[in-house]
This record gives sequence, C-alpha cells and structure tokens, in this order.
Amino acid sequence: IVPGSLRALALPNIYPALSAHVVHPSLAVAPAGSFGGYRYWLAWTPYPDANSDFENPCVAASNDLTTWVQPTTNPLAPKPTGGYNADTHLFWSADGLTLHMAYRERIIGGQNRVMVRSTTDGSNWTAAQAIISGTQGSQDFGSPSIWWNGSGWTMISHNLDASSPWPVQRTVSTGADLFG
Repeated sequence: IVPGSLRALALPNIYPALSAHVVHPSLAVAPAGSFGGYRYWLAWTPYPDANSDFENPCVAASNDLTTWVQPTTNPLAPKPTGGYNADTHLFWSADGLTLHMAYRERIIGGQNRVMVRSTTDGSNWTAAQAIISGTQGSQDFGSPSIWWNGSGWTMISHNLDASSPWPVQRTVSTGADLFG
C-alpha cells in the first residue's frame, strides 16, 4: 500500500437513517473473471453506532472496486431472536460456480452457529443453513474462514468463549459436502 493512497470504500447503506459503519468485510474475486456480471464480491455487516441489532450480513458487487451495487436484497439474514449476526466470509465452491457466504450467528444463552447461504448467480441466495454449532459460553466460531482443501473443507475460527488466549481452532470436514 502506498502511503496516502488509502480512501474510504463507499458501500450501499442499507439502513439510511443510521450511520454507515461497516465491519467484517470479506472480498471474493470471481475465479472465471465474472460471476453474475461482476468481478468482485464483498460481504460485510453494518454496525451503526456499535448496535448489533443491525449487524446483519450484506453483499455488494463491483467491476472496478469503486462503484458497488446490491445485486440482491440486503440484509441477507435478519437479526436472530435473542442474539446477533457477525463475521461474514465469502468463499467459492470447489468448481468455482457457486459463491458461499458464511457468517456467525450468536444466540445469547443458546447456540453459536456458523451459517452458510449460497448463490449461483449473485441475486438468488439459498436459505441459511448451519454447518457447525456450539453452546454459547463454551464454544464460539468467531471470524470463520473456509476453503476447499482438495478433498473437503477446512475452517479456521476463533473460539471467543474459550479462556485466554482464545485459541484459533481448525475444523476439517470428512467429505466434499459442505453441509454434511
């Protein structure tokens, strides 16, 4: 990065009556050069005034990393009852034809889950489906990062509910089915 070259990224503000604070950005580049008509895909969660009621996964697309559009209705997931969403992550299927978005659903006094939604066109997304869960207070999956490892899926995440130093954990699937 060249000093002085940093500038603000103008993403669509899906809550126009509130500040446009953004957290947990995740950028994915279309492996075939274009996906749904766009080269770049970005997931994020709004976090206006540090209010987790609005921290719900969103997605935008661009061809120039400057002008961003909403190819679908945002947010992609509503606030869960008794908790909040966080930590978006975009990743591609093994064949590069499906874009997945993972995010963390944290229910206070309940379950922490990594949820995944998928799309083959950028506009139409599947219903959210949990791929792993743990009990809030002992097992969390902060900042999940998921990738195809050649024979299955690997996820690293941060167990925020563990004692210090809050270990990074690695989970590996037993097969090719992301939802299995």
